[in-house]
Amino acid sequence: MADEPADDEPWSEANARVRLARLASALPVPTEDPRFLPSYSNDAWRLGEVVLRVCWRGDRQRFVKEAALAASLPWEVGYPDLVASGETQGMTWMITRRVEGVTLDAVWLDPDAGRVRAILDDYATRLRALHAWRPTGEAAALLQTHAEAPAETVEAVVGRDVTPLPMGRSALLIPAAKALAFVDRGVVDAAWARMTELSDLDPFVGPPSESVAHCDATYPNILVEGARVSALLDFEWARLAPAWVELIAWTRLLEDMREEGVSPPPVLERLDASYPALFDVPRLRERLWLGELAYTLRHMVFWAPDAPEDRLSRDHPLHRLRRLIDAPIPWG
Repeated sequence: MADEPADDEPWSEANARVRLARLASALPVPTEDPRFLPSYSNDAWRLGEVVLRVCWRGDRQRFVKEAALAASLPWEVGYPDLVASGETQGMTWMITRRVEGVTLDAVWLDPDAGRVRAILDDYATRLRALHAWRPTGEAAALLQTHAEAPAETVEAVVGRDVTPLPMGRSALLIPAAKALAFVDRGVVDAAWARMTELSDLDPFVGPPSESVAHCDATYPNILVEGARVSALLDFEWARLAPAWVELIAWTRLLEDMREEGVSPPPVLERLDASYPALFDVPRLRERLWLGELAYTLRHMVFWAPDAPEDRLSRDHPLHRLRRLIDAPIPWG
């Protein structure tokens, strides 16, 4: 058996190769000449005409849930064909057919505005198909289990959802955030006070939604070929949720672009035109504000500051958490 990965750089390719070696004998495909792929949550490899993803941290059941979704999602959503999935030595894994295309960020600044509009319209069509779908069987059961899961540990909360709501899940992160080095406890207290003010808008209070939201359906998970979306990837964070929850991921990613001095493409404007029901929600900006605060709190715990606040890059979640105390992320 290969040595255990070192803990100092758990996301490195070298450590990912150790994990791949531990899995190799259990996989139904050869692992020779693997190509390491960018991923923010897992190990990802291209193995010839398939893609292997490995969940080794946080809630490993994310991939069990995703595999059940993959087996039943309507084809209009555009999920790649599932080849196999399993659990080995404490890791869960999935293998899907490789789909041609590049991620949306490679083309969304294309000067051909018509092409970008067509891509975003196709993306909206796929979201509508997802939100109109009602899961049954194993997929429905796993989504229900996720909705009812208690907040037990910080790792479980961070590893289960990108937006840790309902509020009880975020509450568990508050002591952990205040214990971080270089974090002003007053900022965390003020952020929690703002979340409490907005808590009547928590989308996960009461009976679970009947619809499924991807919750991370942004540019890294949107493959594009020509003027169409070729695949919508990575449903590990999917959950029962109202459709507007999809916008939480977009507002903070578009702010990242603005912080980098790049004018973002008109994603929200085009989605509003193509999928107006996504925006036809009372007090939408306040609802998103609560989601943005919860997401940023989680992100700060996950990406703990390693220097005083004035030395951190402007896109660090500690800076964003401070800004969010006073106002939601601007759209324009």
